[in-house]
Amino acid sequence: MDGVLTGDPENARGHYTRAQIALRRDDRDTAEKELLESLRTGGEQPTVYYGLARLALLRSDESQALAYLGRVFAANDPVLRRIIREDKLINAPERSAALRRAVERYLLGMPPSQERSS
Repeated sequence: MDGVLTGDPENARGHYTRAQIALRRDDRDTAEKELLESLRTGGEQPTVYYGLARLALLRSDESQALAYLGRVFAANDPVLRRIIREDKLINAPERSAALRRAVERYLLGMPPSQERSS
């Protein structure tokens, strides 16, 4: 892991790892900076967008979180779907109706713009 952290400064994986460390330290600004750098240098985009969505929720910015989650949903990654299903931050009962509906549609495998029929 030290190689990831101290190697090439343009290493997307290194930026992502530094973001995870910053999150553990509750340093949200550094985490966001590192996640954005990971994207810039070719990081695993759905995973990075998921991290950015969680950061937006920690800052109570649901509209930004929804924008990032839209990128995650578009990737349709089964591993991230399972993670999101269990994510208590994203699935908190106090989330807005729009966010809850978007997550519900995604977890049901529906396209983001498709409304569920009653």
